[in-house]
Amino acid sequence: MAHTPEIRRGVNLREVRWKNDLGRAWTVFELCGQDGQTWRASMAELAQAAPFSSFAGYDRCMCILAGEVELHVAGLGTVRLDGTTPPFLFDGAAQASGRPTCGHARNLNLMARRG
Repeated sequence: MAHTPEIRRGVNLREVRWKNDLGRAWTVFELCGQDGQTWRASMAELAQAAPFSSFAGYDRCMCILAGEVELHVAGLGTVRLDGTTPPFLFDGAAQASGRPTCGHARNLNLMARRG
């Protein structure tokens, strides 16, 4: 059975706290299958250094919309991302943390379940 994706715009964006409660995000697009979420696009705000929530079984893609972030991903090292760098892909289960380098940063996250 096909499922209809849910797209949210402007004032309809739903704010959610990160799983670890150290940040917030707004879900823009979400597609759920019969056995749960298949993929999601969300904007996140990073106002301080914080570990990222783990999403085992998902691939993550992070693209900076505003500001600059120093991102550390276990096994991949540390990268500095800003609005000019290409999207950064990593395993959702990897230990990761981010730190805005100037004030706060906003990014677009894409998370897709593997398989």
